[in-house]
Amino acid sequence: MSKRASQIDPTIVTSAPHTYFLQCDYGASIDCYGGRTGYCLDAAAWAALGATERARKLLTERLAQVTLSGPMTTLMRSLKLILKGSGAEAAELMRDLSEIREPEGLVYFARHFS
Repeated sequence: MSKRASQIDPTIVTSAPHTYFLQCDYGASIDCYGGRTGYCLDAAAWAALGATERARKLLTERLAQVTLSGPMTTLMRSLKLILKGSGAEAAELMRDLSEIREPEGLVYFARHFS
């Protein structure tokens, strides 16, 4: 479905990368995501595939461009800390965030906590 949507409109953004990610099909998630939104789904997929250095590099580049703070920035920062081996620091950062109410956000934060 996502491939067909991309054929019709190459700029379309779908939720397919998230579906693939949650199915643990990280390669398909990366292919669909394409880094277009500049958040961290592809970095998380690269990390799940064992390419942690590549994931850290993506997160470093994207965090350097962030001007606002919020749940997505916290998610990116916490993933970077996790990949660095600073799980306790990542958990502390995530605990300070109380505004996540959307199911997808909760899933990703729960994944980071685990």
